Amino acid sequence: MATKKQFCEAMEKVWKNHGVYIGTANGEYTELLTVRQIKQMEINYGYDVSTTNKNIRRVMSYIGKCYENGYDMSESRAGDCSGIIVGVLRDLKVIGENDDYRAKDLQKMSTPVKLEDLQPADLVFDKTSDAGHVGVYVGDGFTIESRGRDYGVQRYKVSDRSWKAAGRLNWWTGERILTRKLKYVEGDLMTGDDVAMVQTQLITMGYNCGKVDGIFGKKTRDAVKACQQENDISPASGNVGKKTCKVLDIIWAG
Repeated sequence: MATKKQFCEAMEKVWKNHGVYIGTANGEYTELLTVRQIKQMEINYGYDVSTTNKNIRRVMSYIGKCYENGYDMSESRAGDCSGIIVGVLRDLKVIGENDDYRAKDLQKMSTPVKLEDLQPADLVFDKTSDAGHVGVYVGDGFTIESRGRDYGVQRYKVSDRSWKAAGRLNWWTGERILTRKLKYVEGDLMTGDDVAMVQTQLITMGYNCGKVDGIFGKKTRDAVKACQQENDISPASGNVGKKTCKVLDIIWAG
């Protein structure tokens, strides 16, 4: 099973590789699709002939613009809003290779969360129920979505789009998540499994914090400082927060 981090990284890759919006596509490689296949995918949407033909022209126009701009399309993937997500989930083996979900399906399978409480890998929707459009929150205030035939796959600030609802899939495993800020407090040392998690990551990355005992003592603080200094995190306070979590490959949810 994949992690949330792998899911977000895969979505980022689709965006960076100039993903294309094609109706009912599920992550197929754009360069391998024929015009006939693209036409059939658009027909499968169920629009009338006139609308389908317009959609095909829009798709081909967008692809043409990508080539005109000199974009490398060799790794470009195609899909509508849910199709891109489904394609990534299939690649990561989170769902079966024949599993297929629409935006409203993904919404029904998600646990609702507030937009102000978004965590990486959460889904965002255009409606509070029976959604017709879906994107993925990838962290740092950004979402990725297959927006439409004229736009392809794009990355936007959450505040730049009119999302109405959000949901959290419970399909992930192996997550390292920190829900509070960790720091050295003389005389009242912080303890817990989250401290042990940070210590484990520090040791894995070559920073000597002593043994993994779940106690945020001076050695752990000094190891955090060394990590911060080497990764240009300022100030190098020895506290573990959002920036340090990113370096330690820990999801910040504090």
